Amino acid sequence: MASQKTLLLYSPDWQFNAKLVQANELYVVAPRGTGKTEEILAQRALQCVCAMPRGKGAMVAVSYKKLKTQLLPPLLKTWHKFGFQKGKQFWVGNEPRPKNYKIDLPYIPPIETTDFIQFANGHGIHLISQDRAGMANGLSVDWMGIDEGRLINKERYDEDASAILRGNDALFGHLPLHGSITLTTDMPFTDEGQWILDMEKEMNPELIDSIYQLAVNLEIRYSELEAKPKNKSLQAEIHNLEKMLASLRKEAVHYVEVSDGSNLLFLGKKFVYKQMRVMQRNQFISSILGIRGVRGFDDFYPDFNAGLQGYYSSNHEYLQDLDLSHGNYNDCRTDGDLNDSPVYFAMDHNTAINWAVFGQFHGNEFRVIKSMYVLGRENKKLSDLISDIIDYYWPVKSRSWVYIYDATSTKTDSRSNSTEASEVMDGLRRAGFPIVPHEVGQPFLHEYKFTELRKLHSGNQKIKLSINRDNNEQLIKLLETTKAVVTGGKTQKDKSKEKKIKDFPQEDAPHGTDAYDLLVLGAINKKTSTMTW
Repeated sequence: MASQKTLLLYSPDWQFNAKLVQANELYVVAPRGTGKTEEILAQRALQCVCAMPRGKGAMVAVSYKKLKTQLLPPLLKTWHKFGFQKGKQFWVGNEPRPKNYKIDLPYIPPIETTDFIQFANGHGIHLISQDRAGMANGLSVDWMGIDEGRLINKERYDEDASAILRGNDALFGHLPLHGSITLTTDMPFTDEGQWILDMEKEMNPELIDSIYQLAVNLEIRYSELEAKPKNKSLQAEIHNLEKMLASLRKEAVHYVEVSDGSNLLFLGKKFVYKQMRVMQRNQFISSILGIRGVRGFDDFYPDFNAGLQGYYSSNHEYLQDLDLSHGNYNDCRTDGDLNDSPVYFAMDHNTAINWAVFGQFHGNEFRVIKSMYVLGRENKKLSDLISDIIDYYWPVKSRSWVYIYDATSTKTDSRSNSTEASEVMDGLRRAGFPIVPHEVGQPFLHEYKFTELRKLHSGNQKIKLSINRDNNEQLIKLLETTKAVVTGGKTQKDKSKEKKIKDFPQEDAPHGTDAYDLLVLGAINKKTSTMTW
């Protein structure tokens, strides 16, 4: 494995400090574009692998789909960067091992290897998702890594961590990383992930500072030893420093909250400065700067709560055997919430961004199962979104597809002599999708949307409304950040950011919420008009 010195090269200050301190518990809250998974989670996992041959660890994600499609790829990419190649130094799941090559098993071998990574030194990593009951039952591990911690169910996490983080103490108990926890996340925006911010209270800043100073001293001594490899007194000093650091690190909790602009290195100053000018304040300080924010009284969806309305549903059977190295894996076969009922969908069209949102009824529950968009600044048009829909849903294209649209999609384009609605229906029908058109007429008034969606989000209606959190991350973000304005005594959605196409990233403007409104209200109105309660 690469030396600690190599891991520290080119790191921003907060990454440098976290890697140098090497506390037993590390909690990193950092904004987008800071390399949390690759630079922290993946590298800490590799350190555990190398430090504890034939030990075991666990990687935890909130859903099986996130585990297989969002967590594993960056882990494998980072490990490969440090010389660990899939199929040579480690094997994922039931991947064939080389013939005539003896590989040690962990001291506590796994009963099932489908969701297990085996390293050549005998170390193994269990892959655990919270949406699959029983994945952690009976396990015993030496360390744990958690991705997207703000989404994690805290109660389940406490139960799993206390139950399984108990392995091989007699063999590895002296090591700082034995029994370690590494959690990375972006800034919690709602109450759901606030417990992570409370971990700051568990940190002893003076202890962390002492460890840092000793670690810097040790790095200096390592450099001196390279020049004088036979110096006995220097070797003894290094041994004493290592022993002292191990003892201190073993008891340390390190909380890192990144709000220093270190993601400038990855996103670029021009991008960040532009967002500072045009984004809503709460959205900018939370998403870009990583500063703590709270939802305001002026939200357009004040009763929306992803923790209450959100759910996870992965197709575990399909994902188990998914070979991530082949790509093209993320289609509807990874979803566990598709039933045989009609799929409803609605869209929002303009030159800057095109959105599509999909839903299905499960009895008296309407689930928003998927959303997607394409961006004009990437030279993507409505035809590209139609292609994306076909690519994602082709395995189930033969079922009924109810297209909900309003009068804004029926205006004729003088250049093509067609409408956006006809382009959508013709494109999908050519691909074999049986489309059932449902026009609602004039667009729903904002005040009507505000009132009716408040009722649905509050959960006191005959139809329950829920949303797949895996497949609607950007849409959920918009539902949490879209603001309301009062004009003429009526509540309106704040659409001002949609007009700043050149300055504001349109995926963060409310366009997607319009497709959501149309889908939810259009589908539920259609359903309830034919029901007898």
